[in-house]
Amino acid sequence: MRRIISSGSVKAIFLDQDELLRRLREVAVEALEAFPELQEVRLIGSLAAGTATGTSDVDLLLRVKEVSGNPLEALKPYFSSSPVAWRSAWISC
Repeated sequence: MRRIISSGSVKAIFLDQDELLRRLREVAVEALEAFPELQEVRLIGSLAAGTATGTSDVDLLLRVKEVSGNPLEALKPYFSSSPVAWRSAWISC
C-alpha cells in the first residue's frame, strides 16, 4: 500500500489509496463482526478527504454502544492480540 523509492538523497513515498481503502473496508467488516458493541467504523481525516500523501496516517472514528464503568478499560479489547486488532495494526504500517 505504501511504496518508498529512493535515489541518492531523494526519497519518494507513494500511497496506493485504492488498495488501502479496500483493505480498511475488509477490516472494518471484521471488526463489526468481532466486537458486538461496535456500531460504526468511520474513516476521517486526510484519507477520507482525498488529500492523503504517502506519509499520511489512517484516522478512524469508532462509535460504540454506551458502556458503563471506566471508558479506558472499555478500550482494551480493541488493542488486544485478537486477529482483528493485529490485522488492523498491520494495515496501518
